[in-house]
Amino acid sequence: MKLQELKVRTQELWNYSHKSHGAIAIPSDFKPELRHFGDLRRKTTWAKAYCHFYARQIHDCCLDAFTVPLSLSLPETDWRYPYHEAIFDEFMKLPGGLALLREGLEQLFIDPDYCTPEEREEGYRVLGLVQGQASRGVGRLSDEFIRRLAGATAGT
Repeated sequence: MKLQELKVRTQELWNYSHKSHGAIAIPSDFKPELRHFGDLRRKTTWAKAYCHFYARQIHDCCLDAFTVPLSLSLPETDWRYPYHEAIFDEFMKLPGGLALLREGLEQLFIDPDYCTPEEREEGYRVLGLVQGQASRGVGRLSDEFIRRLAGATAGT
């Protein structure tokens, strides 16, 4: 993705984030707020900001916990896929992010009537992110919880 397109998508998410909180998005506040993520001339800064705002959108728009792992599960064909680990890490930094993810995974894997087999397959992609989270130093689900999910998924 080109830098200009990433800038546009980041600003769209920033605007949405403000609107979803009932705030007015003031365009002149956009760049000063993004400077928190780094040098605005660098693509990595815009990627960090995008991942942050996307993770916040998932968190803030959660109506049911099972939608969290589905939203974090990006297929390789999705343009955001190169950022999927960073999005996951940003989500895990949010207050209550770990608890929402845990509850969503429980709904996907422990209750077989809660979701479709396709949704459960998407959950497996998120389990891959969970398994790699320790090496990235983000919030961690307990090994016991992961074993319990593994036992539940073995029967599906």
